[in-house]
Amino acid sequence: MADRIVIPEDLAQRFGMLRTAGRMVESARDRWNALDPKLLTAAGNDDETSEAIKKQAKDVNPAISELLDSLTQVLTVSGDHGQQVSNAFEHVEEDNADQAKNM
Repeated sequence: MADRIVIPEDLAQRFGMLRTAGRMVESARDRWNALDPKLLTAAGNDDETSEAIKKQAKDVNPAISELLDSLTQVLTVSGDHGQQVSNAFEHVEEDNADQAKNM
């Protein structure tokens, strides 16, 4: 007897959770980006410490934003493609059930 592929009943919901996670990371990225101008303002213009804070922010903040962008894209695309896979499995199961009825 051939091995059988077992598809979890909640496969579509699992992939939907990836899209939800993508939206959450996107929201975190938006919040992060909104903090950048506030950080620069809070750093002030007075001394060497404010220059160091601004340099650090200029070097680090874009990388963090890019990381959050990439993570958002990966989660969203994985969720979308996973949904397509789930739909394909569902379609195959329906076709198999129809063929079994006609045998």
